[in-house]
Order: sequence, then C-alpha cells, then structure tokens
Amino acid sequence: TPPAKVPDDGETSEEEPLESEPDPQVQAEVAEGSARPPDAEAFGGAVEEKVEGGFNLVGFFNDWDAENEPMQGGSWRLSIRNGAPMGSRKGVQREEFQILEDGSWDRRLFPAGGTEETVVLLRPGRPSPAEMSSAETPGHGRNWAVEGKPGAAFKVSYSSKDRTVSC
Repeated sequence: TPPAKVPDDGETSEEEPLESEPDPQVQAEVAEGSARPPDAEAFGGAVEEKVEGGFNLVGFFNDWDAENEPMQGGSWRLSIRNGAPMGSRKGVQREEFQILEDGSWDRRLFPAGGTEETVVLLRPGRPSPAEMSSAETPGHGRNWAVEGKPGAAFKVSYSSKDRTVSC
C-alpha cells in the first residue's frame, strides 16, 4: 500500500518536489564542526545550532527536552537523523517538532487550525500559521515536520510578528 499522505498547510500536490537535498553551506559547517554542539551525537547526529532567544525547538531529535538552548533570532538549524522515523514518501525520513516559549510546555506553539492530533509538513518557503496553547487548544500531538534524506539540513524559523513557522 502507498504511504499515507501527510496534511500540510491545506494544499497537497503529488507533483510538488520535496526539497530535501542537504544545504552545501550547512554541510560545510557540520564538516568543520561549527554547527554541531558537543552533545549532538547523543541525538543520532541531529544538527542543532545552540543560540540565544526565548524559544526552544523540541522534538524526537532531542527527546522532546525543553532544557535545550533557545533559538537565536527565531531560527534553529536542524538536520534529519539517520534513525529518524520514516517520512511520507519512500526514501525520506521525518523530524517532528513543536516550539516552546521560555521552555514552557504551557506556552507551546503548534500548527494552527484545529484540536485533533496531526502532523503538518513544512515545505521550504511556505510559512505555516502557529497557534499558542490554551485550555481549549492544548496542542498535544499537533506537530510540524520536515522531511528529507538523512543529513538534509533545514533552517526552521519562527516569526513572532507573523506567528508563522517556516523552513
């Protein structure tokens, strides 16, 4: 059977190519060691740029640990791990995540648009609306994801002005 389709921002297209080739600049930084924190190997090689700010990216790549370093200027560099779960298409793997303000699960950002659990696949250049958790919409199980081959790198960004997440 074919893999299940992953909802994205409301638009789906079988013909749209998934841009998941590794970014040469990111790969060069990884090779030089400048983008890999000392504990990256503990997370299967996920590349995280440890930086200052008030938002934390949490996901399978760091065991959903809110105690990581905050994002800088609303962005975080992330690469697909070798051991990441399979993606929506053959040959790709997925990293799912949410964003926590000030490291608090009570102030989590997740894909806007409902209360049911779902994964919203981010596509390069296509921002996804974010929603802040509340009693009515706690956000549990509503995650963003990036997909690509192991080693593919993404710059995940959050715009607090627009309340959107993009890669």
